[in-house]
Amino acid sequence: MSELIELENHPHLMPIALDIAETLPRELGYEGHSAYVMFHLSSDGKSVAWFDGVFGTIGNISVWHRWVSDRKVRMALRGIIFHQGITDSSFSLLFDLSTQALYVGELNRVRHLLMDLAQAQANTTTVGQLSMELNVDLEALDTATPEYLDRLFSRLQQGMRFINRTLH
Repeated sequence: MSELIELENHPHLMPIALDIAETLPRELGYEGHSAYVMFHLSSDGKSVAWFDGVFGTIGNISVWHRWVSDRKVRMALRGIIFHQGITDSSFSLLFDLSTQALYVGELNRVRHLLMDLAQAQANTTTVGQLSMELNVDLEALDTATPEYLDRLFSRLQQGMRFINRTLH
């Protein structure tokens, strides 16, 4: 699960006071496990896409249209989009799947926020996994076989390559 942050007072997000069905993100096409996922219309308005900071693809446009055409949703979105000065084609809906909260934000700002969160999560996970995997009894190294030391060194090299790819 992604590192959770406080979205309620985020400067680029506006909360929407709507009850959303827990199943809505899945119905819209998201099957991942991130704590946050955004949905937005394509620039031509013919498809809806989702993005969770790492992965993204086309979602279910018919569910999107049915959901945004609901009177309560339509009214909430109109007021927020107008208030924020966001055009219909540049807004995104950000779902906080851990709290079932919903936010509106400008598409590129929300996309960058999710990429930053995914990067922070990858860095935290990598360091945590490596520290657990490479937990070596230093006293046992005195009696370790050369084969064991070669395997340990190989794992260290793989871990460092993974960290370098993740950070760059």
